[in-house]
Amino acid sequence: DTWPRKANAYHNRWLQGHAFFFNPWHRWEFRHNLRAALEDEFAVEKVLQRLQQDIASGKLRHVGFSWTEIFDRAELVSIAYSQKIKAGTVDYWHVAFALVAGAEKFMTFDAAQLKLARKAGLDAPDLLRSGGVGPA
Repeated sequence: DTWPRKANAYHNRWLQGHAFFFNPWHRWEFRHNLRAALEDEFAVEKVLQRLQQDIASGKLRHVGFSWTEIFDRAELVSIAYSQKIKAGTVDYWHVAFALVAGAEKFMTFDAAQLKLARKAGLDAPDLLRSGGVGPA
């Protein structure tokens, strides 16, 4: 629930001119969670229109990927960290995607995913602590 406000505050302060990666998995995950959270179809459509505006403005950038490459990297990350970091399977997938895509920053509001991203070598600001307005 805090993602839009905090992520936008961080983006506006520290990442001007940079885009958030947005791939088909993110699109599906976002749309699914949106439908599950909002019962009003009009409200869902309103949020989806804002999403389209963010894509059109360049704040979100579609990034293609190879499922095999992402799963192969996720396997390596799992081998390295699954005994130490109890993040979910999809958390490992997101970190693997960021590594393969060459993300400059990794943004999350999930504590286990944050720990995993940092351990895997990603530059991940602590948005939980900073409120989304300060650097890592």
